[in-house]
Amino acid sequence: ASSGERRPPPPGCRPPPGWVLWRPPPARGGRFFLWRVSCRPRPGGGIRGGGPHPRLDLEAAARTLADDARIEWYGPSMGSKSFLTARLMEVWAHGQDVCDAVGASRPASDRLRHIAQLGVITRGWSYVVRGATAPPDPVRVELTSPSGDVWVWGDEGAADTVVGPAEDFCLVVTQRRHVDDTDLTVTGDAARDWMVQAQAFAGGPTTGPEPRGAS
Repeated sequence: ASSGERRPPPPGCRPPPGWVLWRPPPARGGRFFLWRVSCRPRPGGGIRGGGPHPRLDLEAAARTLADDARIEWYGPSMGSKSFLTARLMEVWAHGQDVCDAVGASRPASDRLRHIAQLGVITRGWSYVVRGATAPPDPVRVELTSPSGDVWVWGDEGAADTVVGPAEDFCLVVTQRRHVDDTDLTVTGDAARDWMVQAQAFAGGPTTGPEPRGAS
């Protein structure tokens, strides 16, 4: 069987070697099935001496997607490009969790633009997931990349703005930092309302961290 193949689970739901048991959300059927995982050693030894590299399987599958393909996922379906950007966002966000847990730091790169783009286009989703509607006021986003370039989204004349480091914006929209604990300058009620509940990922509504020092 090839990587990515799935089949019904055996009696007792004990997956054989190389397979994992997974259950999709109720909206997608909610029935358990087995998913075959192809784990190949990373060239050069992998993480800490060797191990699986499922990124290769994701890359191979991604190359088969058309630009206009829709991918079923948690919540509404996603365009193929947004779907893959979201996987990058998840790895980066959870990598931040690891860094925070062990007190480490990592250099930012201009690849954050992908996550920033996702954060901008999911402004509406941040409200939809809460059963609300985003304010009609446009918000302009001006971010300084790690290399010093400026990335801009939105109308130049917008009264509401979010301005500052791209890394801080990415930390806020992935709910790894509260906006008050960053160097972002937020102007306008609509921009502020967005930043305190920004959610660039699917699933149910979640609340990000409280500002440091909040009681």
